[in-house]
Amino acid sequence: MCYISPRANISKNVKLILGNNVTINDDVTIVGNGTLSIGDYTKIHRLSFIDVESDVKIGQNCWIGEKSVIDGTGSLEIGNNVGVGMLSTIYTHASFGDPLAGCVLRNTKKVKIEDDVWLMSHVSVASVNIAKRVVLMSGAVALTDICTQNTVWAGNPAIDCTDRYGIPWVERSYEWKLRRFRSLVKKYVNEFAFDANLIEENIKPCKMVTQLEKQESQKKQISFFCLTDHSYTKTNSTLEVHFMKWLLKHNKAKFVCC
Repeated sequence: MCYISPRANISKNVKLILGNNVTINDDVTIVGNGTLSIGDYTKIHRLSFIDVESDVKIGQNCWIGEKSVIDGTGSLEIGNNVGVGMLSTIYTHASFGDPLAGCVLRNTKKVKIEDDVWLMSHVSVASVNIAKRVVLMSGAVALTDICTQNTVWAGNPAIDCTDRYGIPWVERSYEWKLRRFRSLVKKYVNEFAFDANLIEENIKPCKMVTQLEKQESQKKQISFFCLTDHSYTKTNSTLEVHFMKWLLKHNKAKFVCC
């Protein structure tokens, strides 16, 4: 079930396509004449502004912080598991000067921000593409495309500071992920006093989601969580939704439906 605050301001000209369990909070403003598509479990926090002049797509498990500005004038695609810190801005166009008087500083560009990107607070992305698993530190201003995955950028203009901060993502073995997932399940069971057997029967980790598991998932309402690519078989069961929301709170783990 999605939640749209009665205090949200959404233009009647915007076509809104929502996944499951999307949250649009108080005083969010959405204007324009295009289509805004928002994936499962994404949250748009209060006082954010989204311009859907062209189509805007926001993936699953995204977090758009308070007072952020999302400009879709040139069309915008934001991947899964993307975090946009409060007071951050993503622009797809720049135009203000008088072209009749000779101003040539005008630009409109389709922008893509790939999966697992994290924009910390007060970050500005100026009509540039951002590669997968890039972190932009607080106050960074991205003025050129960032094409190298798994890097950290800071400053104005933003420069690669990965040597200073270290890579933000490290490889983990399946065995490590399995131990971690099982510990999360145990913590979940203890926190809500659930029957451990019930959880284990309906929330199952796996190395790969096969066609057989997909069929079993739909038939028996079992949610399989693939620890290799972080996908899961979506059933929308009450237990699955509750577990997913618990995982996403404080960023314990993130899975995207396959």
